[in-house]
Amino acid sequence: LQTNLEAHPFDAPTYWQENKAFVRAALPKATLILAEEEDQIIGFLGLMDNYIAGIFIKKAFQGKGIGQKLLQVAKEEQDVLSLAVYRENQAAYAFYQKQGFVQQKRTIDETGNEECHLVWQAQ
Repeated sequence: LQTNLEAHPFDAPTYWQENKAFVRAALPKATLILAEEEDQIIGFLGLMDNYIAGIFIKKAFQGKGIGQKLLQVAKEEQDVLSLAVYRENQAAYAFYQKQGFVQQKRTIDETGNEECHLVWQAQ
């Protein structure tokens, strides 16, 4: 929850707190690709079929290529990947573009934030 709150400072904290049960119920349905250091989970990528539900890296480990490595594993398992990222989350948006994702459309979600729907396809 803390990493999610840090990744979405433009959302009201109550949104994620109120949806914690939903997130907790969705996790077992996802394939989790883990990043570990010294037997500690420092990040993960949640994949539901070919949809990336999220990439979360502990703050102390961000900017060290861990997200890129997790994404590479997902790319090796799928020919097409899709995701939604808040436009206000400029760092994440730029990260996905750098990794070859292309914007397909924009929508407004239930929080009132603009979401960009991105797709990556194997060459």
